[in-house]
Amino acid sequence: MDNQKFQQELPELFNNWGEVSCHPKANIFKSISTTVNSMISPNVMQLLNLAVFCLDENEIYCEIGTFQGASVIAALINNSDKIAYAVDNFSELDTEGENFDKLSSNLEAFNLTDQVFFFSQDTEEFLVEFKNQELSEKIGVYFYDGSQDYRSYLLGLLALKQIISNQALIIITNCQWPSCQQAVRDFLATNSQARLMIDFNQSDYLLWNGVQILTWDSQREYNNNSEYDLTVNIDFHQAITKITESETKKYVGEMESKGLLLFFEKRYSEAERIYYNLLHLNKKNANVWQNLG
Repeated sequence: MDNQKFQQELPELFNNWGEVSCHPKANIFKSISTTVNSMISPNVMQLLNLAVFCLDENEIYCEIGTFQGASVIAALINNSDKIAYAVDNFSELDTEGENFDKLSSNLEAFNLTDQVFFFSQDTEEFLVEFKNQELSEKIGVYFYDGSQDYRSYLLGLLALKQIISNQALIIITNCQWPSCQQAVRDFLATNSQARLMIDFNQSDYLLWNGVQILTWDSQREYNNNSEYDLTVNIDFHQAITKITESETKKYVGEMESKGLLLFFEKRYSEAERIYYNLLHLNKKNANVWQNLG
């Protein structure tokens, strides 16, 4: 993936770049947004399209959360030599059970059926199977538009490390939510290969869907993400006395998530310390006992 080319060319594809009136110069993305039921903006569609254009040979585009196909269609338009892996188990936003049929119909309408491999799986299952198959293709562009809880965001990032290309783009949407922001910070704090390139998580949400873009470079061997360092040396009892019962529940949940992150990073002693402290607060917390085990 040519990250530098992506960063240089992105502003040139928009009118009024950097302003609230920013929009793609190409009309095709507005057309897709009106033709296909979607929750992503034309701006993000153009962004995905350029990212796929910058893929190297033997790299693929992978997206988590396909819905009815707007994002994968936008990514592949005029990129006829590129392949996409699209993943969705339709556990959300499919009360009528019709999303798969609409996805198939939309791909056919845009003549993209042969370029898209669809996987009806949850994120973790797909990423594990992708890794185990040891394919020659690597993920050069990864777009996450899946479940919006902290654990899903984090595992969707951590599982990438062995299947992503040496240089890649990671594009995450709905980053206006604290769960996403925390997951991204924790991922950056523990992976020096990743850097935050673009952050639209707060401003102009309707234009950018709360997007954050990370670059991945496997050659980075030092950690320069000090501003994202994990906080693990916490005086739990002092903190708990200052917050309400509802806030305590939220606080404990966040600490459990940090313990999970540390476990996946094989920082077992730090994770253990978090869980023991949590047990001092509530010895009957089954989740903490399970995670400690």
